[in-house]
Amino acid sequence: MDFVSPWTPAPSRASLGGLPTPDGNPDFGACVVCGQPIGGERHWHHRGTETHARCKDWRGEAFPYEWELDRLRKLSRALRNMTRAVDAAGIWLAAVKRAWPRDAHVRLDQWGARRTRLADELREFVERVGRLK
Repeated sequence: MDFVSPWTPAPSRASLGGLPTPDGNPDFGACVVCGQPIGGERHWHHRGTETHARCKDWRGEAFPYEWELDRLRKLSRALRNMTRAVDAAGIWLAAVKRAWPRDAHVRLDQWGARRTRLADELREFVERVGRLK
């Protein structure tokens, strides 16, 4: 199974640039603030203009990575939920070990069902992480 990265960029009106063009030329024109060539520097592209990230007046801009912050919150919540499920299974199995061999035939069946549920939850977790785009 291929892992789909949750770190794909969100669509936006403005974006940080600075990657070379397909022909390898990182020349994007001149900065509208300082007039110097953009070159290979990180820059802000917005409404057809280019600005060096260091020249941009950021005071009037919303935080450009709110979408990524939201994605990290969702990932953190999913990880906490999955950790709780794994911990609960481990606690249950440790209790069975302490009581072993009392009710062994019942506990073995219960563990088989519990292990299947946990594996299903883990699969769903991996799929959920892959959908965090």
